[in-house]
Amino acid sequence: MFKRAGIEAVEVFVYDHHGHALFPSRIGVRHPHLKVDYPGLMVEALHAEGIKTIAYMNVLTSIHLFERHPDWFVRLPNGTNPTGAWLTYPNSSLCLASPYADEYFLPLVEEVLTRYPFDGLWLDSLCWMVSTLCHCPTCRQRFRKASGVSPPGRDLENAETCSPRDRRIWFDWVTYRLGLVTEFHEKIGALAHRIRPGIVVMDNNAGQASRPLVETKGGRFVRWLGSSELAVDAFSSDPVPFGGNHEMILSLHARHQVTTGKPFDYMNERFHSWGEWQTRSAVDWQLEFATILANGGRCFFADNPYADGSLEPAVYRQLKPCYDFVKRLEPLCREAEPVYEVGILSSAASRLFGLPMLHDPKGYTSKPSAHDRIAGAHLAAIELGWQAHIFDEPGLRRNLPRMRLVIVPDQELLEDATIEVLRGWVRTGGKLLLTGGCGRFNERFKPRPRWPFEEWAGVTFQGEWPAPVNYFRAPQLDLPVQCWGRAIRFRVKTARRLAALSEPLPDVWRNGKRSRENFQHHTVTGACPPSRATAGDSIFRNRYGKGLVLTLAIDPFARYAVEGHRLLRELIATSVNTLYPPRKRLLSFADKPLHVETHLMRQPGRLILHCVNYFAQKRKGNMVTNEELSRTRPFRARVRHARGVVEVRIPSFEVHHAMVLKERPRNAA
Repeated sequence: MFKRAGIEAVEVFVYDHHGHALFPSRIGVRHPHLKVDYPGLMVEALHAEGIKTIAYMNVLTSIHLFERHPDWFVRLPNGTNPTGAWLTYPNSSLCLASPYADEYFLPLVEEVLTRYPFDGLWLDSLCWMVSTLCHCPTCRQRFRKASGVSPPGRDLENAETCSPRDRRIWFDWVTYRLGLVTEFHEKIGALAHRIRPGIVVMDNNAGQASRPLVETKGGRFVRWLGSSELAVDAFSSDPVPFGGNHEMILSLHARHQVTTGKPFDYMNERFHSWGEWQTRSAVDWQLEFATILANGGRCFFADNPYADGSLEPAVYRQLKPCYDFVKRLEPLCREAEPVYEVGILSSAASRLFGLPMLHDPKGYTSKPSAHDRIAGAHLAAIELGWQAHIFDEPGLRRNLPRMRLVIVPDQELLEDATIEVLRGWVRTGGKLLLTGGCGRFNERFKPRPRWPFEEWAGVTFQGEWPAPVNYFRAPQLDLPVQCWGRAIRFRVKTARRLAALSEPLPDVWRNGKRSRENFQHHTVTGACPPSRATAGDSIFRNRYGKGLVLTLAIDPFARYAVEGHRLLRELIATSVNTLYPPRKRLLSFADKPLHVETHLMRQPGRLILHCVNYFAQKRKGNMVTNEELSRTRPFRARVRHARGVVEVRIPSFEVHHAMVLKERPRNAA
């Protein structure tokens, strides 16, 4: 059945969330209803048909070990032990700092890989399970030795108003926990490759820009790691386990992971969400497959066997034409590398410690998160047809000479090394877009005494405007553009003012006191009309050496992620076009539909322009699925390469269209 469906590798449950070994283990607790050597039979049958096998092993949950080793489990500040992952059992979340890893789990991995010739090892409940505030004996001892203080007793509720001491303790705590994962990756990778040279080790969700890891020494932070530096062989994840907009989420992660040089895949669930046995439409699967392949990834179909291990044949009959679709695209994907032009910087430290997004105090409007700054820039890139990728800081520094434009969407924590490399790049001709308060903290969450971009942005940092909503006014825009979020008060030094900033009407201030605490709504829905007066400036353009810097006083991207408002899109497009006009770009479009995603990849001797149609059906709620698509209208693309400019017409298509552009060798006539 797998062969007929076109499947090339199968992942097999070996050790599950409950802490059950699904094989006759000498170390682990055997599943109470185990009748046969399930992994042994599967590996033998699959290998006989030329299908590779991957071992699934859950890492940090178990319902069996607490009675024997309560000190191995996460202990909350109140002394209780929480549930692990999705389990409903108490006392089931294991701590990676405890002796459990060395004394139980690594020997279990050694037993599995010695017993079965797996081609891959897929770890779950690891990198995404370490954020809990653990006060187990090991964590208390190790963290106190590393930092000199006890683990924090609660989450850092407000990074903006907390004391410098609390901010330092929280930073030390979070990076201490992340460092445990890095150490474990190195241990398990060394063990797996010693037993099975060539095996591919993966950790579910590792390598995503939103789940950064660090290097530590003795539990103390040393540096942030780029995804390409992680001690896993490939990236694999189930990034949309409970619904959501699959095509957008997969594209967002892929635009980062394709920059790492490591292979990556994403699970394409058969079901609308994990934990049920229904099936989505073939159109939905094909859209996901096309999105992943166009962005440089690989496809990984995910299924839940029934309790007896059997599968639904109808699902695999439906899968076959979808994998036939993948096979047709494979020649356009093998050995393909990304073509770099626009870089969106996703700072690891900002992802974890960025200041909370300001929104209306009563919560009438959708509240954006710090993560939405990257998601909004990604959405704008897709809709406006930018050839854009998402970089962590080490990745951007490594690839910066290949960039034409870099966008830093309010990344408040930046490394000194990144700022210095950007400075030199701009001086020699780079184009830089800064929004909000980029770089006000260093990578260790310490405030900088001076805004690091002042000289080359041509403005000085004067603090924040008090209201959580302000308005851009620019000659190119028909209306004032409402923008929620932190508005930075800049004073011009050498920059040119391109747009004004208007505050809300004066009567929003309680008793006339202009402070964030005294802001009140003008309407019951949270909106506040703009004052007709100009309070200051909102967009600044400055030439620095041979390069250009455009600074926006407010970040529009976080709000764009949750609203997608056309006025915000016009503001974003106008800002980028001012820095980097379409006529100068490697890839530009005259009339591309907003819902078509494009991505330019390079194979030896040719460019591949991928176009993916996407238009979700009307749905109420979080579940975004597709059963039918309308064909796109034709549109035009303009591609610049080493030998000139090519203008092409993309015809109407349903799911995916690829245009192959051959590049002549330099010595050709």
